[in-house]
Amino acid sequence: MPTLGDVCGLLRSCRSCGSGGVWMPDVQRLSHFSGSCLAAVAVDYPLKSMASQGLIKSASQISSLALLMNVLVIIPTGLAARITTEGDELGLDGFMVGCRFAVALPMVNTRIMAAPQLLASALAISRRCNPFFVFREICVATSLIALSSFLETCISSQIEAHFESAEAGSMLTAFRRLLRGVCDGEVLLDSQMRIQGEPQCLKHMLMISTALHGKSFENFLGEDEKRNFAQLIASSGDESKEASLPLCVRACLRGANDVKVRVDMFHVQVPQYWGAGDRYHLVALREDSETQVPDAIPTELPDFSRKRGPSSRSHGSNHSQASASSGGLPSGDQLAGLLSEGLGHPAAPALREVPWGL
Repeated sequence: MPTLGDVCGLLRSCRSCGSGGVWMPDVQRLSHFSGSCLAAVAVDYPLKSMASQGLIKSASQISSLALLMNVLVIIPTGLAARITTEGDELGLDGFMVGCRFAVALPMVNTRIMAAPQLLASALAISRRCNPFFVFREICVATSLIALSSFLETCISSQIEAHFESAEAGSMLTAFRRLLRGVCDGEVLLDSQMRIQGEPQCLKHMLMISTALHGKSFENFLGEDEKRNFAQLIASSGDESKEASLPLCVRACLRGANDVKVRVDMFHVQVPQYWGAGDRYHLVALREDSETQVPDAIPTELPDFSRKRGPSSRSHGSNHSQASASSGGLPSGDQLAGLLSEGLGHPAAPALREVPWGL
C-alpha cells in the first residue's frame, strides 16, 4: 500500500491545471524512459498502418514488426519502473500501463506479445515487491494477454467467415450459370419465398416485364401447386437426404395475361448464404417438353392424281412399262405427252420435233 510519504511526494510533483482543480503529472519529472516509450508508441502506429495498407505483405515481416514494437515499448516500461524516484512511481504507473495497452491492442498477436508483457511485469515487480503491486501487475499482464487473445479470436473468425461466405457466393454464382445452360431457368428464393434478384429466364417464361425482386414466388402458383411446393420445401429440409438427388415436382406457373406454363421444379437448400442465418432456396425450372404437334390436314396436300384422269395415269404407266422393257430413253412423243398431260408445259410441241432416237 502507498504510504503517506508517497502521496505527499505525488502531490508535490503535481500542479493544478485551471480552475477546475484537475491534477496533472508534472511532465518535467517524468523519466527519460517514459519519453522513449511515448516515442516508440508514436512510431508504432505508422508502421501498423503500413502493414494494414499492404505495404508489408509477408507474414514473417508482420510478425517481426510486432515483436520489435513490443520490445521497444514494453521493455523500457519495465526499466522505467525500476529507476523512477519514489515521488514519480504513482504518476508513472498509469502512463506505463497505458503504453502497454497501446502497443498490444492494435496488432493482436498473443504468441508474440505474451512474453514481453510478462517480462515487463516481472521487471516492475522486482522494483517493488509489496503484495498490492504484485497483484496489480499480475492482473495487468493477465488482462492484456486475455484481451489480445479475445481480439485475435474475433478477428480471425470474422476473416474466416468472410472468406467462406465469398467462396460460397462465387460457387453459387457459377452453379446458377451452369443451371441456365442445363435447364430452362433458375430462381433464388429467401426463407420467406421471396424472389432474389431479377431472373430473366422466369420473366421470359411467364412473359413478364415488371421487376420480380422481392415478390413472392408463390404468387405465380395455383392453390394445388402451392401445397405441392410447400411439401417439396419440407421434404428437401431433411438432413438425412443431403447426399441424395434433388427432389422434383411438376407445377403450372401462371404469368401475364393468364399464361400457363407447365414446368418441372427441382429444389435444393442453400444454407448460410452470404452469412445469413436463414436458409435460402435454389429452384431450377425445366419447361415441360410434351408439346402438342398438330396433325397434317389432308386438304392442304397437293393431289396430283386429281389433275390427271384415269386415262392419263394408265397412259403414263404403260409408257413407263414400255421404257423399262426396252431399256432405252423415252421417245419425243412420250415426253411431250407427259409434259402436256401431266404438267401442261408449253415446251411440249418443241419436244416432239427433237430426234430422240439418235
